[in-house]
Amino acid sequence: SSAGATLCLACVPGERLDSGECLSCDAGKYSGSAAIICEECEPGKYGRAERDGCDSCPQGTYSTSTRATDSDTCIKCVEGRYGGALGAASDVQCNSCAAGRFSEQTGRTSVDDCIECNAGFYSGSGDTECSPCAEGKASSGGATLCLACVPGERLDGGECLTCDPGKYSGSAAVICVDC
Repeated sequence: SSAGATLCLACVPGERLDSGECLSCDAGKYSGSAAIICEECEPGKYGRAERDGCDSCPQGTYSTSTRATDSDTCIKCVEGRYGGALGAASDVQCNSCAAGRFSEQTGRTSVDDCIECNAGFYSGSGDTECSPCAEGKASSGGATLCLACVPGERLDGGECLTCDPGKYSGSAAVICVDC
């Protein structure tokens, strides 16, 4: 309350009591009602002045900063990763795309943002692109590795196709021959 006041009032959220006066919390801090101190926004969160709470960094981002004042402190998850949590406090909370999938964009928010590798390509966990299979090897879509075609199959466009009836092939063949 101020000098000469006959009624004492509690400070409102976003303010703190200091020597009988209610003072606004600084940016990056917050308070509830009747507070005597302003709390710092935790990592993964940020706040403007005079707030009763902190906002969370959006999905696909994280922040390690304490007492952050705006969303500019929220860093996008890197390529090959996605973040589904609000208020993530570390890049560890950005998940890797599974092997056989990739992402070439930052700030992705869902496993659905990870794209499956095409046939004839493969990827490892957290990759930003799919790599082509080596000469003489093949893969199906979403592959984590490439293999040589087995006897009875032939390599065609990065895929192993079964030989037609009456034809055969050896291991790693590119053509099937008549029996």
